[in-house]
Amino acid sequence: MSQRPPRLLSGAEPAAPVSRQEPAAALEPVAPAGPASPVERVVEAKAVEALQGAEAVERAGRSELVRAIARRLRSGEITVQQAVEELIEEAVRTSLAGVNPEGPLARQLRAVLRSYVEEDPYLSARLHGLERKS
Repeated sequence: MSQRPPRLLSGAEPAAPVSRQEPAAALEPVAPAGPASPVERVVEAKAVEALQGAEAVERAGRSELVRAIARRLRSGEITVQQAVEELIEEAVRTSLAGVNPEGPLARQLRAVLRSYVEEDPYLSARLHGLERKS
């Protein structure tokens, strides 16, 4: 039983059948790899002079910022939307350090973060819950 080619919805024509009679074209041979180039010079490693302990871990400054925004939101100083915008700005500032904050990359990151806030069901539900509380 012969099979009919599937009907294409895009209007494109199906490709011609492949002939199993024609051999594949021969590949060009690959040249063997040559020897590695010699090392110009070798430098002896220096001995470690002194070891230092790691510095104490400090609280993350970013979590302090989030706490401050949450406190201002609870006290009614800012709206939910203002809190979201401050968090987005902080994310842009810290993620793109050294990049023009008004440049195309920063604008694109802001747009992506705003779309996440609006379109993500979890984030959207959380924001609506916060808006009802305030």
